[in-house]
Amino acid sequence: MTRGGDQQTIDGSSMKQLRQLQEWVLSGQFRFGLSRRVMIPKPKGGQRPLGIPTRDRIVQEVIRSILERIYEPTFSPQSHGFRPGRSQHTALKQIRLNFSAAWFLEGDI
Repeated sequence: MTRGGDQQTIDGSSMKQLRQLQEWVLSGQFRFGLSRRVMIPKPKGGQRPLGIPTRDRIVQEVIRSILERIYEPTFSPQSHGFRPGRSQHTALKQIRLNFSAAWFLEGDI
């Protein structure tokens, strides 16, 4: 497992460390740090940077799961972007079911 900016690995975290992290977050003492940057080779030559986070990733995932549970029920059923169980494929299926005439899609990549 690759070590992050704080030289810790997520799989090396103990329950004691996770409870300490929880205490820091709840007390307002936690501060997001910098992720460690390493250069990885690209398939066609050259290199690109890759950030390796650790504790920050745990906190981000907990925040994401809490916000998802709060806001997911309020989103429109027609919304497919960046939602669990939804994608461009589910959007196209909905279009095929609801629109029988010819249709065109335009998008930016």
